[in-house]
Amino acid sequence: MPNMYARGILFGKMVLELGDTCVAKNEKLGLSCDLEFKTKGFFSGTYNAIAGRLRRNTTDVAEISGRWSHVMDIKNNKTGKKRVLFDAQKDGQNVVPKWVPPEDEQESNESRRLWSQLTKAINAKDMEWATDAKSTVEDAQREDRKRREEKGEVYVPRFFELKDGRWVPKFIVPKDPKEAVAAVQNWIFPSATATEVKVKTETSTNPSIAPPPIALPT
Repeated sequence: MPNMYARGILFGKMVLELGDTCVAKNEKLGLSCDLEFKTKGFFSGTYNAIAGRLRRNTTDVAEISGRWSHVMDIKNNKTGKKRVLFDAQKDGQNVVPKWVPPEDEQESNESRRLWSQLTKAINAKDMEWATDAKSTVEDAQREDRKRREEKGEVYVPRFFELKDGRWVPKFIVPKDPKEAVAAVQNWIFPSATATEVKVKTETSTNPSIAPPPIALPT
């Protein structure tokens, strides 16, 4: 994954942007894509720019360009034709609303709860607070790791396992979409009641009956 950079800390408006490169692969189809998240220059360029090369095995077949926050295009290297790959503002309207439980019902290591102080600091544009909040979480994780090493304990991931050099889920997703939603929810939240699973399943497959947004702490 790309890194995140904070610009304008000392002067001007603070902006967070993604930078560096990452690789996405589909081994089944023999496809891979080298993606570069470009940071804005001091005198030129734009925020959230992206560029990439799509390969089938060792042959370049397409190029990706645009802005990941707006419109991304893909150009076929063989025909030279360009089309819209993803329009964040237009296609984003079709994304199913996210449903998450309130923070006080989440486990202590779930992202929203674990990084809640950092999120508040970023929203408040307080970089000193953000740095302290980030360090607090990371220091606690280092201490946990140190304690495990001292006791000779081996950390076993809850949802993933290492197979052939890759981390894969300890779970096989059913092919039927509705069955898959319910099965994944039961896998991650085994204590959920049948009613909760039914509501979440219907919400995931039918956005029109989504429950009202949950007001999370800010």
